[in-house]
Amino acid sequence: MVRIALDAGHGQDTYEQRNAKGIETNGEVFEEHQFNASVVSFLKEFLEYNGFSVLLTQPLYGKEVSLKERTDLANRTDVDLFWSVHANASNDPYTRGSCCFYWHSSDEGKRLAYLFAKHMQHSGIHLHGDGVHASKIGEWTNFHVIRETKMVAILTENGFMTNEEDLALMKTSEYRRKVARNHAQAISEYFGHTYRNPEQQWESIASWKQEAVEWLYEEGLLEGEEWKQKVNDPLPLWAQAIVFKRLYDRLNG
Repeated sequence: MVRIALDAGHGQDTYEQRNAKGIETNGEVFEEHQFNASVVSFLKEFLEYNGFSVLLTQPLYGKEVSLKERTDLANRTDVDLFWSVHANASNDPYTRGSCCFYWHSSDEGKRLAYLFAKHMQHSGIHLHGDGVHASKIGEWTNFHVIRETKMVAILTENGFMTNEEDLALMKTSEYRRKVARNHAQAISEYFGHTYRNPEQQWESIASWKQEAVEWLYEEGLLEGEEWKQKVNDPLPLWAQAIVFKRLYDRLNG
């Protein structure tokens, strides 16, 4: 089974400790790790649904783990791919778009990087340049998690927090899910796996839930319009008791 190390950049405490890796606009703080962890959470689910094994190098919404600890864990565990998720920032508020980085001498890393760019662009996400940058020693692209990993490693930047358009997107669950889906599709294609979309199954389940609730209304077992708006919420014990009592009375009437 292919095993992938997913790395949610930074930690829940990074912004408070460094006053960095986040942005404050109109009194509201947007912490990078919140975005990174959300994307990784979706990505983990998508990859596992497609048969991949996932290792998390950074606890989601947990305290920051050092870069060395992350790469040491991935190297020690002998994973097949290291994939790091980030959000970007710039002094230029007009700079925007997504991109990824690979180690300059890695042909496989370069191939995967272009798969990332392809899927991001095809989904309508704006790219920064052509979406692909080589990581090299002595340059600003010299990222530890790409340099110090033994396996193919990719670091993704999924929009600029400092750009108004990108930031508005990054705050939404829809965009985070789209980013994760693109990542999963690129990884699947790289390993020669036909991507299966778990969201289609979720839509089917949602439809089944709706039909079940409508049947309860049609049969007079459930009343009150509010339940139609809470299909995904657990039914309180007292409401379950009412449904069971009405069903029992009907069966014994």
